[in-house]
Amino acid sequence: MRPWGAVQTKVPGWGWVTCHPGACLVRLTASQLYARTEWSNRRLAEIADALAESASGSVLRPFVAAESAQAIWDGLDPARQRAVIDALAAITLRPAGRGARVFDPATVSIEPRQPAA
Repeated sequence: MRPWGAVQTKVPGWGWVTCHPGACLVRLTASQLYARTEWSNRRLAEIADALAESASGSVLRPFVAAESAQAIWDGLDPARQRAVIDALAAITLRPAGRGARVFDPATVSIEPRQPAA
């Protein structure tokens, strides 16, 4: 028995879908669930790769044709500056040790990132 206002329909490849105000319920077989999960995971990986590729190219793009990298840098907000630094290098801050009260530059490690091939 369906709740009042519920709509039920069969969706090809998904199975039966029951929707009522506020929620939907999908009944899948185990093989359908496995297939949809695999497809979803592949699609999420594709989207993550596309986002990473577009983000890494776009944050450095303003610097390519600029006459003054300093002028471009000064015009960026802190979030964009962090994105540029992240695209160019991996920064690691190691613990200073017990009782350290002053900054020690030796605790900072900067490793340049290799350009994508």
